[in-house]
Amino acid sequence: MNKDFIYPDWSIPIPTNIKAIQTTRIGGVSRGEYSSLNLSNKVGDKEQNLNDNLEILLKELPSLPSWPNQIHSNKVRELKKVIQPFEEDDKIIQQNEDYLNCDAVYTFEKKNICAVRTADCLPILLTNKGGDFVAAIHGGWRGLGADIIKNTIDELSNEYKTRSSKSSDMLAWLGPCISSDNYRVDQEVVDYFISNVEDFDSISSTFKPIRSIHDGLKFELSLKSIAFYQLQNQGLLAKNITGNYSDSYPGSGLCTYDQKDKFYSYRRDGVTGRMATLIWME
Repeated sequence: MNKDFIYPDWSIPIPTNIKAIQTTRIGGVSRGEYSSLNLSNKVGDKEQNLNDNLEILLKELPSLPSWPNQIHSNKVRELKKVIQPFEEDDKIIQQNEDYLNCDAVYTFEKKNICAVRTADCLPILLTNKGGDFVAAIHGGWRGLGADIIKNTIDELSNEYKTRSSKSSDMLAWLGPCISSDNYRVDQEVVDYFISNVEDFDSISSTFKPIRSIHDGLKFELSLKSIAFYQLQNQGLLAKNITGNYSDSYPGSGLCTYDQKDKFYSYRRDGVTGRMATLIWME
């Protein structure tokens, strides 16, 4: 086990075949704004640093992650092929195809890693009591506002794809994200949710209006609270939603903005790295 990683404590019994990792910004080789375990090849970090950081991560994994391209959509893709890491001229080759133009991935294949990369957005991991599948969701405001959680659970609940189609048997872990105290958005973001979310009334309380002389009307937005309610709206039991699910409960607060020594934050720093949140079945 890597001392710089977070190994999700689901706080509920989960199948023994389910493994998960949340990286931090600690323990890598990147310098400056990307210090030190940046895992994204799209933020301007040196390629060699990225590859060295990936090598550190790969020591904990059974295969190479399939990274979704994270286009701030509500698109979901199934991963069917386990990707083994290989190198070409000292460069780690990663799958990067149009199929992965999505923001959530799931699989029923053992050792096939579902992963997302974040630096303020909310990473969400899913499995079920039978350990039949795993899924990873990139929960930015656009994706959450376009019902990416619903779309993912609809896919997983398809009777042709899983032995346990009941969402009440599903388990969720929410990873580090920006807290509502540090995340203010405009009216257009609220309007986006109103226009696109299936049941806006159930999450309307997560938008806290704040008015100031300089900025006018803004809203404090809680990504984790939106996800918590949306997961329940799709049939998950509140007791089965764990991790960074609330700003109100001690121990569940993992704020990327406040915890600068531990996490990357795009809103705080602008140019910065990305953490990874990963889940797979042994």
